[in-house]
Amino acid sequence: MFGGESTATSGKKILRFNEEKENCEIGSNMTFQQPTSSEKKKRSIPKQPYKILDVPQLKDDFYLNLIDWSQNNHVAVGLQSSLYVWSGCSSRVQKLYEADDYSDYICSVAFGRNNPYLAFGNTSGEVRLFDLNKNKQNVMFSNIHAGRIGSLGCTPNLISTGGRDGIITIQDYRSRTEVTSYKAHQQEICGLKWSPDFQMVASGGNDNKLVLYSLRMMSKMATFS
Repeated sequence: MFGGESTATSGKKILRFNEEKENCEIGSNMTFQQPTSSEKKKRSIPKQPYKILDVPQLKDDFYLNLIDWSQNNHVAVGLQSSLYVWSGCSSRVQKLYEADDYSDYICSVAFGRNNPYLAFGNTSGEVRLFDLNKNKQNVMFSNIHAGRIGSLGCTPNLISTGGRDGIITIQDYRSRTEVTSYKAHQQEICGLKWSPDFQMVASGGNDNKLVLYSLRMMSKMATFS
């Protein structure tokens, strides 16, 4: 499950894997670096994929966000009630989590920013944070939504959650407390993104609206429809 084989390509590779394997494996102390200006050069994109990963039972649901890519070249995938992480350094696949109840499937995954956390939400309105350095679950937020959590967004200290109930919550995973929550949409939330300075949250919902929320002002700044 969740395997794959490399595919040869001509020219440069579309994915550049980190060769410093000691800093990118789960359970090691990972470092986080921003790309330098020299790395932002134009490059040709090959037409053939570098690698194809098999992901059986990947849920076909528009509202779920089941894949994320970390700053340390890990790809997380939620497959039904299980969570897998693939390492771009070693091509190793690790199963991090499996729910006791098969019907309690994973609905969203998101890596932390400049920290070793991987967050995932489920159908029960819970969010769990997995510490990749310690290789264990670190924090769990329970009953923060009435229904599944299909969208997540992370900053270095906060995690935003978007549910089927149209509500967005912002949690602090250092103090394990809620910073704020607000009714953003009348229908299920499809996506969440933080601004580059982590001061605003953008959300999209099935009500065909885009909402911008200011963390500094603790209020909605704009709504587009």
